[in-house]
Amino acid sequence: MKLLLSKIAAIGFLLLIAFNGYAQENTKISGTITDSLTHEPIPFATVALLNRQTRVPFKATQTDSSGHFVLENVPAGMFTLRMTYVGYNDVFKENILISPATGDVDFGALKMSRSTGSLLKEIAVTAKKEALHIADGKKIFSVNQNLVSKGGNAADLLRNVPTLQVDVDGNVSLRGSTNVKVLIDGKPSLIGNGDLTQLLQSIPASAIETIEVIPNPPANYDADGEGVINIILKKNSRPGLNGSAAFGVGTGDNYNADASLSYQSGKTNLYGNYSLKDGKTFKSGF
Repeated sequence: MKLLLSKIAAIGFLLLIAFNGYAQENTKISGTITDSLTHEPIPFATVALLNRQTRVPFKATQTDSSGHFVLENVPAGMFTLRMTYVGYNDVFKENILISPATGDVDFGALKMSRSTGSLLKEIAVTAKKEALHIADGKKIFSVNQNLVSKGGNAADLLRNVPTLQVDVDGNVSLRGSTNVKVLIDGKPSLIGNGDLTQLLQSIPASAIETIEVIPNPPANYDADGEGVINIILKKNSRPGLNGSAAFGVGTGDNYNADASLSYQSGKTNLYGNYSLKDGKTFKSGF
C-alpha cells in the first residue's frame, strides 16, 4: 500500500512539473497599438520582447490591420516590450514580470505619438538615359548620348542610328529599302518643299531630342507599308528667354557652329536655331 501511494505521489509530482513547465511556456502577451491623437490603430508596427538585462530581442511580431498583436509561448522571466513604427516615437514597457502565477498579459490600448523630427532627407536620383531602347514597336534613339548632337545636322545623326543608312547624297534607307517616310514631331514637314535631303540637312542636330524608327508602322501613320522615321524636336521647358551656343572643330578642316534662342511665356513657345558647317567631304562610288 505504501509503495502504491509513493508511485501515485511521484506521478503527481511529475505531472505538476510538466504543468508548470507548460504554464511557463504558454503565457501570452497582447495589446493594441493606436495613434495617441487620432486613436486610429497602427497596422504593421513592430513589437519586440527584449531581455531586460541584455536588451537582446527574444520574440518579435507585427500588429495586424486592426493594430492588434500577440506574443505567444513567453517563458518566465523579466522582459521589456518595445514598439516601433516609421514616423512615430518608440514606446517601451519596462519590467514585465512573467511567472507561472502571472497568466496571460493584456496591455489593452498602447498609444504611440508621432515623431516631430525629420525622418528622411530629400533624395535625388539621377540616371543616364539609354542611347537606344525599344518601346511599342519603335526603336528610340536618344540624341543627347551622341557626340554628333554637339554639331552637324539630322542627316549626320541618322548615320549613327542602327538599321538606317544615309549615303553621301543624303538618301535614307531602312533595312536596305529607300521607301522611307520622314516625319517631324509625327507630322510631314514642308521644309525644302518636302525634299528629304534638304529637310535632313536643314535641321541642326542640337535641336533634336529623339529619333524614332518604326519599321512596321501602324495604320494611324498612313505610311502605306513604308518605314517611318519620326524626328522629335526639343521642347523648351523653362519660361522666359533662353539661349545657347556651341562651336566645334574636327579633323580634315571641319568646322561647325550652332546657336539657338527660345522664348516661352504661358502657352507661347518661340524657338529659333542657326547652324553653320564647313568642311571637306570625300566620296567615291560606282
